[in-house]
Amino acid sequence: MTLTGIRFATYNIQFGFGLDGAYDLERIADAVSDADIICMQEVTTHWQACKFDHQPDVLANLLNRYAVYGPGYELDSSGMDSEGRVVNTRRGFGNAVLSRWPVSYSRIHALPRPVDDTLADTKTDLPRCALETVIDIPGFPLRVMSVHLSHQSRLQRLTQVAVLRALLHELPGESLMWKQPKTTQHPWSEGKPAPAVTVPTLLAGDFNFEPGDPEYRAMLASPNGTKFEDAWSIKNTAADRVKTCVESDGSRTTLDYVFITSDLSGAVAGASVKNDREGSDHFPLVVDLDSSGATLPAPSPA
Repeated sequence: MTLTGIRFATYNIQFGFGLDGAYDLERIADAVSDADIICMQEVTTHWQACKFDHQPDVLANLLNRYAVYGPGYELDSSGMDSEGRVVNTRRGFGNAVLSRWPVSYSRIHALPRPVDDTLADTKTDLPRCALETVIDIPGFPLRVMSVHLSHQSRLQRLTQVAVLRALLHELPGESLMWKQPKTTQHPWSEGKPAPAVTVPTLLAGDFNFEPGDPEYRAMLASPNGTKFEDAWSIKNTAADRVKTCVESDGSRTTLDYVFITSDLSGAVAGASVKNDREGSDHFPLVVDLDSSGATLPAPSPA
C-alpha cells in the first residue's frame, strides 16, 4: 500500500494569540491551509479571552476539514438563559486533529503528571493528554496522535514519554475491541464497518524538550521491538534543524516534533518549518509523506 502526496503539519496555536499579542484564528488557519492532516495544541473552547470561540469548530470551518477535539481538562462555563434554563458550556484546553478525510475513530489518553518536588510552587503541571485518532485515508488508514507534554517538569515529561511508548506497543493489539460474534450485531456499529486497526503511527505535537535532552533520547529508544523515528532527521541533518518556538525572552527553541513508527520512514519525502508565520509563539512543522517508491504494511482487518 502507498501514501501519495500527503502533507502533515503540527502546530501549537497558543490559544490563537500571535507574536504581536493579537487574537486571530484566520491566520492560524492560513498557516496550515496546505496541510491535509493537522495536529494542534493549546486549542480552547469558550474562553472569554478567545471571544468564547469553540476553536475546533471555527478552525474546521475555516479549513473545511473534519475535526476532533481532545481536552486535557474542562471547567464549567455554564449559565442561565433569559427563561431560566441551563445552558451547558465547558471551558476547555487541549489538542485537536483536523483532517481532509474522515476521522473514523478517536479517544483521549490522559498523561500522568507525578508530583515533582524540584518544582518551587505547584509541584505539578496542567493536565495533559494525547488525542488518538485513526484517519480514513483512502487505501491507507493511519493512526495520528496529537500530543502536548508538560512544560515544567522533566520528571513528568519522562513519565509521559514512557506512557506514549507503551501505547505504541499496545494499541495494535487492541483490534479485539472491535470484534463481534458473527451471529450478533453490537449496537455501537449501527450497521457501519468497524474502524481499521492500523500499526503505522504519527505522533506529533509540542513535546517541550530539545533534541539533546533525555526525553528526546527516550522517545527514540526501541523497547519491545517498537521504535519511533524523528521525521525531521530522515531528510535533514542536525545542523539544519530549524527552531520551532519563540520563548518569552525572544530566544528560539526546538520543542515541536513529528515522530513516526519506523514502518513509515520510507514515506517521508521532506520536513520543514514555516518560521515566517507569527500567529502563535510556535511555528508550524510540516512533514510531506509520499511512499510511491516504497511499499507500506497493510492495516490489520478489524
